Amino acid sequence: MIKKIPRAEDPLFAADRLDQPPYEGPRYEYLICSTPRTGSNLLCELLRVNGAGVPMEYFHRTMHMPLLLRRYGLTVPAHSNDTVNIEKYIEALRANRTSVNGYFGIKTHWGQFNWLNNQCDIDKLFPRMKYVFISREDELTQAVSASKAAQSRQWNSEQKKNGLFEYNEEHIKFCLKTIRKSNRKWKQVFESRDIQPFKITFENLISSTESVFQDLVEFLDISNHDISVDLSQLTIKKQSNAVNREWIGRYKKQYLEES
Repeated sequence: MIKKIPRAEDPLFAADRLDQPPYEGPRYEYLICSTPRTGSNLLCELLRVNGAGVPMEYFHRTMHMPLLLRRYGLTVPAHSNDTVNIEKYIEALRANRTSVNGYFGIKTHWGQFNWLNNQCDIDKLFPRMKYVFISREDELTQAVSASKAAQSRQWNSEQKKNGLFEYNEEHIKFCLKTIRKSNRKWKQVFESRDIQPFKITFENLISSTESVFQDLVEFLDISNHDISVDLSQLTIKKQSNAVNREWIGRYKKQYLEES
């Protein structure tokens, strides 16, 4: 049985240290479309430390969003399903999280995007938005990582563990089902809006970080701003370890025995 632990507001990425100087000029906006455990945190940090915006989960309604709403003097909803003045919130984000060269990035998982889509007209608010889709080829490894992170509440190496974790086949199945459903939903979004996203896989991002980043830079037109990749400033570390490998092996063994 997986014990549910309430999510806590996360000050790491909502801190004022990530706010940018005032910017006036043309804005270049992009959306990172993801599912958990695809390397999206690494991708966001790559963009941030190399001066291409400050992308993060601005629409995570129980972690980052309440802190940022409070910091920007906006009403914090009493419940996660309550309405938010999206236009004013986005206006505050643009004012504080647009980099000095005009880049403004957002990262969303499918559920966050779906919520936002029900709150406002995304195409109207972001008429020139560019889309980046990051996924993982090995969905089982992703599901195992998601199960472990969900239990420990450690979604990246900069967060502290906030719970114990244990192997649970049913929870891994749930994570795998959720990942596959989210990927299908993202594909539907792209097809219905005639969007051609820039596609990145976790595997390529890890094995060819610099080349993937350079290709992304060209897609976002950041190359015009003379940005080059610098890996020395990255602080996010690899979280996968022997526990992950053990869980993958156990799951595969159980699956093969049942099939």
